[in-house]
Amino acid sequence: MSSSDAAGLWITLAIWVIAIAACFVLAIIPSKIAKRKGYSGVGFYFFGLAALVPAIIVASVLRNKNASQSTLNQPPQQ
Repeated sequence: MSSSDAAGLWITLAIWVIAIAACFVLAIIPSKIAKRKGYSGVGFYFFGLAALVPAIIVASVLRNKNASQSTLNQPPQQ
């Protein structure tokens, strides 16, 4: 194995490590959105690991469990 092959291997390995670390960090986004709305943060973290974009969309459109019924039935104030 030549030195250029070894350097290419280390660069490829570094790119893979950075990409995997980025996936673990970015999975926090749907987790935080869902937890703020009263859903399982851990469940949405794993959903975000498996499919980041759909997890963000689903977490964004979920209704807020923390909102009281009285605020949901009131007309918007102007």
